[in-house]
Formats: sequence, structure tokens, C-alpha cells
Amino acid sequence: MPYLPQLDGVRALAIAVVYVAHCGLSHVVPGGFGVTVFFFLSGYLITTLLRIERGRTGTVSLPAFYLRRSLRILPPMYLALALSGLLHGLGLLNWMPVDAAAVLGQATFLTNYPDLLGTERVLPVPLWSLAIEEHFYLLFPLAYLAWLGRLSPRRAAVACLALCGAVLAIRGLNVWRLADYSLNYSWTHTRIDAILFGCCLGLWNNPVIPADRAWRPKPWHVAAAGAVILATLAVRDPAFRETLRYTLQSAALLVPFSAALQGRGWVVRALGSAPMRRLGLYSYSFYLVHPTVIALLLHLRPGSGPLVLIAAGLVPLTLGSDTNGSIRVPSAFCGCFGLKPTYGRLTRAGSFPFVNSLDHLGPMARSVTDLALAYDAMQGPDPDDAAATARAAEPVLPGLDSGLGDLRIAVAGGYFARGGDPEAFAAVQVAARALAATRVVEIPEAARARAAAYLITAAEGAALHLDRLRTRPEDFDPAVRDRLIAGAMLPAPFVERAQRFRRWYRGAVTDLFADVDVILAPSTPCRAPPRGQTHFTLDGVSLPVRANIGVFTQPISFIGLPVAAVPVWLDGGLPLGVQVIAAPWREDVALRVARVLERLGIVRAPIAELT
Repeated sequence: MPYLPQLDGVRALAIAVVYVAHCGLSHVVPGGFGVTVFFFLSGYLITTLLRIERGRTGTVSLPAFYLRRSLRILPPMYLALALSGLLHGLGLLNWMPVDAAAVLGQATFLTNYPDLLGTERVLPVPLWSLAIEEHFYLLFPLAYLAWLGRLSPRRAAVACLALCGAVLAIRGLNVWRLADYSLNYSWTHTRIDAILFGCCLGLWNNPVIPADRAWRPKPWHVAAAGAVILATLAVRDPAFRETLRYTLQSAALLVPFSAALQGRGWVVRALGSAPMRRLGLYSYSFYLVHPTVIALLLHLRPGSGPLVLIAAGLVPLTLGSDTNGSIRVPSAFCGCFGLKPTYGRLTRAGSFPFVNSLDHLGPMARSVTDLALAYDAMQGPDPDDAAATARAAEPVLPGLDSGLGDLRIAVAGGYFARGGDPEAFAAVQVAARALAATRVVEIPEAARARAAAYLITAAEGAALHLDRLRTRPEDFDPAVRDRLIAGAMLPAPFVERAQRFRRWYRGAVTDLFADVDVILAPSTPCRAPPRGQTHFTLDGVSLPVRANIGVFTQPISFIGLPVAAVPVWLDGGLPLGVQVIAAPWREDVALRVARVLERLGIVRAPIAELT
């Protein structure tokens, strides 16, 4: 088979899609589509190779085929499993539960049928998709030699299409009869159609086979196929996703693959460029090890999911949700920048809710400029989020580098100057000195605001998730489940009183911004605690970590103020966070101050070193 560099480029794109999705952006980047592309390409390649060998020798050597496949696939796979197992044995991945039976299933290509093993506690090596491919590679050469290869190319392709229809019917039947049909995504007999569609292209009108009359798609054909793929990604219905989505995507891939194999156009040249070829050549190895690398980073840099990947320099930015501090606390712990916008400024549509009246969505990044770019791109009304403001977009990037000007900056005292480690307050003072901020203001009743935030979080969260608590309690983290159950039993007068206090508190804090433009406060009471630590000591008192790590963030998000979270590095240790708090709708002011601190070198987000 002639070398087609553009196919390496296709591999590179597919692994990039999968990788970015696994970096915590699966709600934005369709990682499952990247796997579908891999499947289609595998089907095309194996069929083309078998056709070429049969045309040259009159037969197919099954021993030679299986030997080549084993030597190519097995050594890297077992090496990846051994590396992941070693890291787990050294305690670097021991936060992930692993069962020997599940690992045996990975090693024997049975991991995509977890019911056979009784467990899904596997090592972080993604072998379910490889299992599907290897099941196919085991059977298809036999079927080709005994049956498909004896048919005309057209009839062989029609036979494969008929099998695709049978797979779709099985998926539809599963959705109709099974209470949990999520494994439609990973079973061989329900995902093999993507490979079979690739076989169809290899069997009939194959551009690589001289005897075939290859179809040459026109640009509008490719555009139409792309529109079909985008439409399948836009439909969010679970039943559609587990049935028609895979079939439509795989069928649509026939068009761009046919175009790419013709070897014409700037897209084909880009796919065949040197960087894409190199990434494509190593795509299998990247695919095997990337979940282990992500899991290792999550261990070595405690934090919140995708933000760890920003700290490691693997992705430039991500989105986070902040109810009581889940943008600002991870930003502090991971040494990155975050923006919790004014409540209602950015839509939350598409995110999973926790507490409707407290949930915010915002960007996290390694620079203030990237925060501003993401924030500007996300602004605007959205009818799918009832809390989203109807205010017109107010871009912040044009004024980001305008400096402090006459901004009035103060430091939060009282509640925000006690109850934490000295380093937490030292970080605030470092930022304050750089900004020449000497004024101190006290946010009134901040401790009571935190208590009221706890009540409202528990009550609203319980009301929102009560049906899930009743029907799927095992899906909840035990601590969260207990908290929500307690919230469901809160007396209504308690919650009503908390809401009344909230209205008063919002007005009292907003009044402070008549005299100042920005208030500086610590993000967390300490540096990132070691993974697994359940208690820490603050002011001589031992307290639970999870319940108290947001002691300085809860009183701010309680009333939806905009906050830029910036990382300060002291004495060569782990980073500390500072909240740059502004008046409602003044994200521009918070980001301007953060940008000044970044330009002065007071705050920064260097790529993390694994030590």
C-alpha cells in the first residue's frame, strides 16, 4: 500500500480531539468522535491491505497478518500497562481503585465487556476502544478470506452496509429494552459499524486501488458531510447519541475520507505536513499513555480536574463552575488564573447544575489575557439559562492594559484577615504593596454570610437533586450525599431567614463600592493540603478541610460579585491565591488590576514541574 501522509494527519487530529476531551473539556470537544475517526480509518486500512495482498499473491497469509499485528500492538500496550501498574504500586495513582481482574481484562482485550469481569476498576490505559479494534482484526481477515473477498467489490460493500444496519438495530433494541444502555458506546457488537463503514470505502471505489473507479467528492459534498457530523454533535438526546449518532457520523466520514485520499487541496497538504505526520506516527503511543499522564498530574498537583492540565501546560484554558469557590480555590492551589464573573453574566447552559442561585460559570487560564479573551467570547444573553442577564456584551480586552488609572484599591480586613495561615495573608499584602493599596475595609457580617450560604446551598441543592438522591444515591460522593440529605430536612424558616439576610448583605457590601473599586482578599486559608488530608489546623483549631477550604470565597460568591483569582508565589513553596473583587458587572476592573499584577511579575502561572 502506498504511503499516504495525509492519513497520519487524520490520526493526529483524532488523537488531539480525544486528548483535549480527556483533559476535562469533553463538554466542549467531542472525544467520542475522535474514536469514531480512528475506527473508520482502521476499517479502511485493513481492507485495503487485504485487497492489495490478495491481488498480488492470490490469497491472504493469515499467520503473517496476525504476527504483524501482534508485534505492532502488543509490546507498546503491555509496556503502558506495566508503567501504569508501577506508578500505582508506588502510590502515585493509588487514589484510583484498581482490581486485578479488571487489569487482566485490559491485557486480554475484554475490558469493554466489564460484566464478564465483575468490575470496571481498571488502570488508566484506554483499552476499551483497542479491544473493539482487535476483536475486529481477529475476525475480519477470516471473513474476507472465506466470504467477502470472493464477492464483487460492490456486493462486498453492500454486505458490510447490511452489517452496519444490523449493528444499528441492536443499539436501538438496547436503548428500548435496557434500563442502562450506556455500554452501547463501548461494546464491540454495538460500535463495530464505524469500522465497517471504513471497510466499505476500502472495498468499493477505493482511491488507492487502481482497478476501482474512485468517486471524487466535490467541495459541497464535503461541506454537507461536515454539516451532518456537526448536527449529530448538536443533538444532546441520550437515546439519539447511543443509536443514530454513530451511524450518521461513520457514514458521513465516507465523504471527507474519499476527498482526503485523492491527495489534492490545501487541507490534504496540511494533513500531510511534517508536524502532523510525526504526531500521527506516534499517535498510538500517545493514546496509550495520555490517561496515565493525566492521572499522575492529578496526583502530583492537587486541584480541580482540568485546571491541573493548565498548570502542566497541556491546555491553554478551560471552564469551571463556581458555587462556593470552585474556580477560585483550584486556581489558588494550582497556581493559575481564574475568573468568577458576576452572577448571571455568563450562561450556564450545558453545565450540570448544583445550586441554581449560586452557580457561576467562568474561564480559567495561564494568563490574564486568555481570561479576558475567553470571557469576551462567552458574553451575551442566552434564552437557555433563565439567570443569564439581558445586558449587552461589554468587552474587557480593549481596556485590559490601561493600567490602574485612578482606581481605588483596598484590602479586606476583619473576617478576611484572620482564620488562616500567615502565608495566606502575606500573599495579599504582597499584592497590596505592588498596587500601593493601604486602605483597609471590612466586609460586614461575612461570617454570617458564610453560614447563610451553607444553608441555601444545602436546601437548594437537595431540592434540585432530590429525585436523583432517591433513585441513584450510589452515584453521589458520600459526603455530598449526606450534605444534600441534611439540606432536604432543613426547616423552611431557616432557609427563608438566610434569604432575607442575603438581600441585606448584598446591599451592605455593594455600598462599599461607593468608596472603593477593588477589594483584595485571600482565596484560601492555606496552601494546597496533601491529597487525602481530611483535617487542617487554623488558629489552633482542627477543622475538616473540605468544609472549610472555601472560608474566604463563600461570602463573595454568596452575592454574585465578580472576582479575578490570581496566583502569588512566596518563598519557593506552593502558590497562594488572592481574590481581586469588584462591584457587580465590573469584571473589567478586576481583570485590569490582575493584569497590572501580572505585568509587575507579582502574579504568574508558570508551567508546573513534576517533582
